[in-house]
Amino acid sequence: MLRLFRLSAIMVTCLFFILVVLISQPFLFFITVKSRVKLLTSASSIWARILLKVLGISVRSIGTLPDSSRESFLLVSNHQSYLDILIILSLFPAAFIAKSEVGSWPLIGWLSRLAPTVFIRRGDTLSNVQGFYGACGLLRQGINVQVFPEGTTSDGTEVLKFSELFFASAVRTGRRVLPLTVNFQMVNGVSPDRDALDLICWYGEMDFASHFWKLLAIDSAEVSLVVQKPISIEKYSRATSVARVAEVIVKSEFDSHLSESIAAARAEVPMELMTASTAGHPSHDEVEPISDFVLGAILYALLASNLNENVYDMIPQQNEA
Repeated sequence: MLRLFRLSAIMVTCLFFILVVLISQPFLFFITVKSRVKLLTSASSIWARILLKVLGISVRSIGTLPDSSRESFLLVSNHQSYLDILIILSLFPAAFIAKSEVGSWPLIGWLSRLAPTVFIRRGDTLSNVQGFYGACGLLRQGINVQVFPEGTTSDGTEVLKFSELFFASAVRTGRRVLPLTVNFQMVNGVSPDRDALDLICWYGEMDFASHFWKLLAIDSAEVSLVVQKPISIEKYSRATSVARVAEVIVKSEFDSHLSESIAAARAEVPMELMTASTAGHPSHDEVEPISDFVLGAILYALLASNLNENVYDMIPQQNEA
């Protein structure tokens, strides 16, 4: 019963959000692209907070939230689940950097397209360059950009090595890097063990449909989002150096709050799932379709209306040549 209630609430919330976007379209033509993207990220932030409440997930911020209305940041964090997008978006209106295949995944792709997203193709140099310039353009327009530098999700017991790829956008634009650490503190009222973590974390070869169905049944979850001090770029000339500093900050904070039950869970990850750091997630063709999930049809209609074009195409790039 709880699953059906939450599924219905998610559908109603997303439908309402879509209707607001549709109704506002004629008025958006009279404002600048920058203002349009900022409005969409702000609306997406409200939408994320509502969805987290529906899912029974409470987010507690630790640290000082910087005033992102005065300056934009490159937000970087550890990555454990598709929920990370909602968690960060609930506190920070932002555009996201994501692999192109994410846009095709059930639910995750729809979520990523409701928030402004720069999609890149793995292993495609040209796509990475375009994504880099897209991130630079967004940062210069005053839009926060969120990236998950691990490149994939972990099992919730460790922080993987950071890639320096998009740290270069902060170096080029002079924007500060804001490290964030996502820590799941409680699941169903207790400190999570391996089984509880697997209700939240989505990694390796896990099937999305079955994982999301289990997630809908949890009673509650508590997560902390630790906001660290921004990293000033003036001290660094190379993206690699900034990436290493950010990785140490995020990893140190994550490890310092690692509960005994989570630490013990490190040794309990099934061997068949131990592929997160090398293989990534299944492609869209390998993910079981959710044929009865009406949300898909609703969001497809939104995507077909071209309201969610790639943010890279929305930001003027002439200054980046």
